[in-house]
Amino acid sequence: MTCSQAKTIINNWELTALTPPEKELFFQHIDKCTDCHKLYTQTKKTIEIIDKATQPLEVPAIPEHFIHIVKSPQLHQRQKHSWTNYFKYTAIAASFIIIIFAATIIIPRLIPGNQETEVNQVNEVLYQISENQLSDINDQYQQQIAYEDELYSAESLYFSQEDIYFLVSSLNDDELEAFNDLLTTNYPDMITMGGI
Repeated sequence: MTCSQAKTIINNWELTALTPPEKELFFQHIDKCTDCHKLYTQTKKTIEIIDKATQPLEVPAIPEHFIHIVKSPQLHQRQKHSWTNYFKYTAIAASFIIIIFAATIIIPRLIPGNQETEVNQVNEVLYQISENQLSDINDQYQQQIAYEDELYSAESLYFSQEDIYFLVSSLNDDELEAFNDLLTTNYPDMITMGGI
């Protein structure tokens, strides 16, 4: 068998139409010729992929209890009933708020002379609330300033002590004795209190 004959058989995929002696010649040629063997394996893989893609998918059966749940009218009623309850309560609450709001606005206007006193009372209450809030804010601000001042003084004291310790550790014996004399003459209170 020649390569051209084998390629036409492979390209048309006519293996089932071959007789057993022709099949034997075909497979002997494929075993000897590497080009025909590559073409045969590629075509075989392609045909297998196409066969797998065209096979119908296996769909699992739906259980009977699932169909019963879907067909159940109680489930649909329950959902509809819960939504209607939410809308009913929302409408009742909204109408109640509108009635209260209208009553607080309309009733004081119906009473003559009552408008100015209510406005004055509201202004006084708002003024007291604002004064209380301002005093609270002022107290918090003063506390924050005092706290920051304490932190700053503590940090500056720490850094100055650290600098003194560094300088004292670098002194030799004569310089250390002169430094001690300087401290005792200028700051006698610190030494007696145990500050250094």
